[in-house]
Amino acid sequence: MLCAEEKSLLVAEFDGLVRKHFVPDVLRSLFEERSGRAEFGSTTRTLLCVESPSSGPIQREGVLASLARMAPQHDGTLDPCTDAFAFVSFADAHSALQMAVALLRAMARARLRMALASGRCQIALCSAAGQDFMILLGRERARVRALALRAAPGTLQLAPEAYEALQTTIGKDLGSCVVLAEFEGGELTEVSLTLPPDRSAELSSFAGLGLT
Repeated sequence: MLCAEEKSLLVAEFDGLVRKHFVPDVLRSLFEERSGRAEFGSTTRTLLCVESPSSGPIQREGVLASLARMAPQHDGTLDPCTDAFAFVSFADAHSALQMAVALLRAMARARLRMALASGRCQIALCSAAGQDFMILLGRERARVRALALRAAPGTLQLAPEAYEALQTTIGKDLGSCVVLAEFEGGELTEVSLTLPPDRSAELSSFAGLGLT
């Protein structure tokens, strides 16, 4: 149960995100005409946070286009509010891992920073100006973003609860990856996952140079 101060902070966060990321029609529908609606609640989700850089081999537009295409394929929901990082949420942690691995492989050249965390998320379900969307709010959004900021380029950073839920899958399906665990006082704090180089991509490059 949220206290009055926490509710006020969530509403303020929601207001700021909507005003920053949506067109005037949505703003009018939600804040002026009151023809739109926003319902606040909470749900348990696994969040994937992905860097969307403004420069480099693959820039923000390319990252967001890939996320919009891949999220439905992995039963994920893309948050419409993106800046230097984008967010996709999942009901199932394994689906989140599958999409993260697919992104790391597809965008290996970009060396994007990514993070996974699972927890009870505050959300706003909205309908306005003919659009239906879900916005992530509160501590979990901030936590997974901070985790991604600490990730090394081209790696996936996992919060302890996400790694514990996915450890068996990582060992079974991604056995050749490099897993680095960090501890504090004997307690797991976070885990970094690095995929091996894509040998088929290297062979294709050599073939193009006539070196196979």
